[in-house]
Amino acid sequence: MYENKLDNDSYLLKKIQIYSQNTKKHFSTVVENKKCLILHIDSGCNVTSFKDKSKEYSSDDINNKFLILDGITYMGTSDSAQLIYMEI
Repeated sequence: MYENKLDNDSYLLKKIQIYSQNTKKHFSTVVENKKCLILHIDSGCNVTSFKDKSKEYSSDDINNKFLILDGITYMGTSDSAQLIYMEI
């Protein structure tokens, strides 16, 4: 029973992706045409849905809220700032 749970947990952990890039205040496409669960973005980063770029989301809009977007476009101002997400 516990082995099965560990296998399932490992599967979920493998699905988590981290994206980090200084886009110099321009949006960059991260994921197209897939639903994504946004787990965390660092302060100073913004994301939009790939399909609907009319609404920008900041770390205040996203963190601890687990927003789902149709694809992701990302704007970061630092090479170390991170977007953490899962394709679902």
